[in-house]
Amino acid sequence: MDGVLLFVTGIIIFLTGLKFVADGVQTLSGKRTEKILRKAASNRFSSCVFGVFISALAQSGAAVNIAAVSLADSGALAFMNAAAMEIGSNVGTTVTAQLASLAGFTGGKIAPVLLLAVSFFAYVFFDGKDEFKAIVSKTVFGLSLVLSGVFLVSLSSPLLTELTLVKTLLTIKSPPILLLNGFFIAAFTSSSSALSAVLVIFAASGKVNFLSATYLIVGANIGSCVAVYLLSLRKGENARKTALFNFVFNLYGGVLYLVFLTLFHSRLALTHATGRSVAAFHTLFNVAAAAFALPVLKPLTKLCAFIVRADLDKKYKNLTGNSGKKVRIAK
Repeated sequence: MDGVLLFVTGIIIFLTGLKFVADGVQTLSGKRTEKILRKAASNRFSSCVFGVFISALAQSGAAVNIAAVSLADSGALAFMNAAAMEIGSNVGTTVTAQLASLAGFTGGKIAPVLLLAVSFFAYVFFDGKDEFKAIVSKTVFGLSLVLSGVFLVSLSSPLLTELTLVKTLLTIKSPPILLLNGFFIAAFTSSSSALSAVLVIFAASGKVNFLSATYLIVGANIGSCVAVYLLSLRKGENARKTALFNFVFNLYGGVLYLVFLTLFHSRLALTHATGRSVAAFHTLFNVAAAAFALPVLKPLTKLCAFIVRADLDKKYKNLTGNSGKKVRIAK
């Protein structure tokens, strides 16, 4: 029961942090920030590297994806560059699993606490004095909440592994069900990082095999897009396209892995599951998906734009009906 309470607390803190980041980024999308972002994310490759760096720093791909959606919505970042940033965020977020495999999060206890305290006091100090610094402090405070939430969720992992339900979800033998389990767990937690950390701990204790872990990770990558996509539905067309791209990209990566799996299934089935092997797969899978996606970024973004535009046109037709009277809808 303590593990469940710790897990739920971590998720609440994580989601609160995402809200702070989204609000802060939306407010920061002024001229000063726009110039910095245009330089840091001037093309698809620099945008991808920028996404890797920020996601690794925040230890949350969801936070970076929400930022990309907000920046695309405000016009501070072009859709294609925002999409490339999301590709990079998928690579950067694998740092969480690497930390779990190396230190089990026990050595990372001080970092989130210090960042949380410093950013909070900076936010309080600058609030009402310097608007720009207050907003920056609020955004950093949100990122520290995200980091703290991930830490608490990961801290609850050893306790959760003793629950029968958790064992059943993660150790079942059916690949399609494992993919779905990974999808729904990540959709519920808004993070694939939390599940990857749990899988690293499971693999280290011999409670999950390597092939099962790969299915769960692939499903989790797709499921982690749900929260960001739902958030984008309240925003404009560019935000929707950016959020949809994150889903399409991860689905694209999943299909590539299934093709790879048909060729090397026997070898992967014999791979011994350890914390390091699961963490390595999580990183290599996302790096490979990024490498295959960047060359075809333009067709993928065009597909997302077409789907969103068709959806908006359909809603427009439903609103106007046969009366011919135009109804304006948000874009």
